[in-house]
Formats: sequence, C-alpha cells, structure tokens
Amino acid sequence: MTQTSDQDPPPSTLLLAGPFGQMGHRLAAKLSAEPGLLVLAGGRETEMQVIADELNGENNATVQSLPGDLSHSVTRDVLALELENVDILVLDGSELGPLPDDDEAAEVWRRHLSSLAGLARALAEDMEETDGRIVALVDDDAGGRVLNSSLPLGVHRLSLVISPDVPIADTVALLMNLLTPASLAIRSGTLIPINPRPAP
Repeated sequence: MTQTSDQDPPPSTLLLAGPFGQMGHRLAAKLSAEPGLLVLAGGRETEMQVIADELNGENNATVQSLPGDLSHSVTRDVLALELENVDILVLDGSELGPLPDDDEAAEVWRRHLSSLAGLARALAEDMEETDGRIVALVDDDAGGRVLNSSLPLGVHRLSLVISPDVPIADTVALLMNLLTPASLAIRSGTLIPINPRPAP
C-alpha cells in the first residue's frame, strides 16, 4: 500500500455493498486503485473471496470481503460492529433493475433496497462523526426515492439513477467524480440522473 506522509490524509475505508454484477465488479476495481481499505459486503462467500483475492494482487487498496445476506438485520449489525470509520459507503442496487409492475415482485424489490438502506442506518452514527458519505446506485427514480427516504439524514447522501444506455465505464467515472466531500455536501439528498451523452 502507498505510504503517506504526515501531511497526507489517512487512507480511506470504503464499503461497497449490494449484488455484485458488472457494475459492482467495475466499481470494486476502480475503488481499489486508491490506497486504503475496500470492504466488499454481501453476496456469497466463495464469489466474494475470489473478487477480493483478484483485486488484492492488482491495486493499491487492501481488499477484504464480508459476505452475508444483507436482508437480515443481524448480518447488517455484525458488519457495523466489525467496521469502524467508514468514509464512503456505496450501495449498489443497480442489479435489482427498475420497479417491477407485479405486486409480489415489487415487494421483493423494495425489500432488497430496504436492506441496503438498513446497512446505512446501522453505520450512520459512526459515519456522522467521521463526515462519511453515502452514494446509492439505482435503476429508476422510484428506487432513488425509496433509498433517499430511508437513508440517514445526518450523513451526506445521494442517489444516482443509472441508464442502460450509458456505458458502465462512464457511470463509474461520474461516480468517482462525485465521491468528494464538497460534491456530496452540495448535492446531498438529491436524485441525479445519469443520461446518455448527446450525439455529436
């Protein structure tokens, strides 16, 4: 890991939580390029450990996996106890898709989003003290509203509504630009649509 001088800020602790599809993998790779600790939360143990091992050999961050079912409050509470001083929490709901039309499927969708918000609430007290930042990735405005209304008010937070027409690399690049204290303080509590670039 890169050494820091007395003038450098301490390495960040980043927590990436949610289903790990293409977006989660790309985000993990990008976040792990910076010095610090990157924790991958949720998912199956074997799958998450493979991702962590792969990233540990290639990047500056120390990557740790904490697998588990985030829909269970006990799992979320255990994660909160194991982690201290989380600077950035990224809730990746992009694999859940938009709000389904079917009532039963919609209820499952809301439950998954609520479990991500529950993790944020479990970490909220410590993150308020460290001026932590929460960013949620969702597939439509409905998902953004569900998460924004559930996330802790005392922590800088926003939801990015991603578009299937925007390349994942562009979405990841925009997210990295937004993960600054100043940007999140200005935009806290808002929904930000990620739209395709206009044709030249």
